[in-house]
Amino acid sequence: MFAAACSGPLTVAVDSTGFSEMCISRHYEKRMKELFKATYAGDVDSKMILVCDITDQHHHDVTRTSDVVVYLKESGIQIDLVLADKGYDFEEVHKLIKKELKAKAAIPAR
Repeated sequence: MFAAACSGPLTVAVDSTGFSEMCISRHYEKRMKELFKATYAGDVDSKMILVCDITDQHHHDVTRTSDVVVYLKESGIQIDLVLADKGYDFEEVHKLIKKELKAKAAIPAR
């Protein structure tokens, strides 16, 4: 397990991305936006993805963050710092990271 191989607290980055189908028309793609959305967290030093949450709905970046944070907590991996872009700058996200992971959050203000 990755948690056993870690030598200390990790710096983790959280982000999201959308995926679209390659074989559909441009017209259909514009109407559907993104067909899948993935929210993921990865170790900054090793570049290893620790958790990835994929959904078939287009949503705001913050919507699935709680699932990712809960999984990180349950994994037992010790996390010192969580990095994210300004799309994650919501009070609930800061509180969740502090409460669940006992970590600091470095998220630029909106």
